[in-house]
Amino acid sequence: MALLFATDPAGAFWNAKGVLILGVFWGLWHLPLNLFYYAPDTRLQSIAAQLITCIALSVFFAFAYMKTDNIWIPVILHFMNNNIAGLISGGTVSGAVIEWKAVLIHLIFYSIFFLPFLASKVFRESETEKK
Repeated sequence: MALLFATDPAGAFWNAKGVLILGVFWGLWHLPLNLFYYAPDTRLQSIAAQLITCIALSVFFAFAYMKTDNIWIPVILHFMNNNIAGLISGGTVSGAVIEWKAVLIHLIFYSIFFLPFLASKVFRESETEKK
């Protein structure tokens, strides 16, 4: 994701559709972790939860980047997200068993807290309007 921030200075990809697509690819990037580390016994649920997380966070991280025009903000947010997850889980995130009910709760939570950022004007402005 940071590579896209760094390689797309014109912002051609920074619209709602582009950020959602980015989130899907970012979720797929985590596929090996979901299949073999996070929850190998409940792989489909783990993949679904990961996709939800990555899509929602890609919206928030892109918003943060576009508001600040500083690549370090989403980098720090990503770092904080990864480390807070470890703290909440007690230091281990491997071997979890994820139920579909938890995936649904995950979807609702992330939709409420992160997807509203898509309504922000930063996703609707063209590059010329930003300057």
